[in-house]
Amino acid sequence: LRYRLADKADIVAALGIDIWQRELSSIQKEDYRVVFARLGAETNPQKLGWLIGAGLKYPLWIQQDAHLMSFGYDTNPKLKPGKNISGYGQVGYRFRQKWAIIGYVDGYRFKASAPVTVTTAGASPVTFGQPAIDTYVIGLKAEYSF
Repeated sequence: LRYRLADKADIVAALGIDIWQRELSSIQKEDYRVVFARLGAETNPQKLGWLIGAGLKYPLWIQQDAHLMSFGYDTNPKLKPGKNISGYGQVGYRFRQKWAIIGYVDGYRFKASAPVTVTTAGASPVTFGQPAIDTYVIGLKAEYSF
């Protein structure tokens, strides 16, 4: 969603989902699913020249699949890292009315998950949890506005 304030800036809001897989080793993988909301502001939304945007992002729902059964455990409970506010930002240059090149930083700050306990045949229960983590994505994109 976008709300224009005169011709100088926009207030922007979004609801989205991020899905990614992290490979920690050749046999250890983690799948993440995050539904998020974000709110921010962007300058120079349609004019040629520099543009800047920044805002806050909050995860509404988080699920982490650590694939614990692939290590021989009897169950695979999903981990749920804690929610935390994070920021995002972008700086770019609009070189044509509809085209811009934009560098951006985005990410999440998760609190530690509640521990889960799993078992394997003939062994004592083992407790797992996701510690608090910060994750960032830094990128460059070409943007076409229509």
